[in-house]
Amino acid sequence: MSEAGEQFWRATLYSLFGPLLWTLHFALVYGGQHVACAAPVSAASAWITGGIIAATIIIAIPLSVASFRADVLAKLFALSDSNVDTSRFLVRAMRLLSLLSLFGVIWAGAAAAFLPACPALR
Repeated sequence: MSEAGEQFWRATLYSLFGPLLWTLHFALVYGGQHVACAAPVSAASAWITGGIIAATIIIAIPLSVASFRADVLAKLFALSDSNVDTSRFLVRAMRLLSLLSLFGVIWAGAAAAFLPACPALR
């Protein structure tokens, strides 16, 4: 792969870091809840609630770093600073997407505190 192509994929992954983590959290929470609620174990509810809270905290930490310390993440993805305007745009876009994703992760995780883990279906 050429250097330009590699730089394109780095910039794409960098700017979509927040939504990708949000997607991972969404899949873990709802997929894990679906599988655990299908099992005939009576203690599944406590495990589901704990798992959702743990997944929320684990995913919220890198999202917080991405939102408030975007320069650290830019160094991790080895983005070049050849074009200052492009770099500034990528950092701002990634921060906003990460903040939106952080809000989504916290919103979905907060549901564990208010809703039953495995509600009875009629």
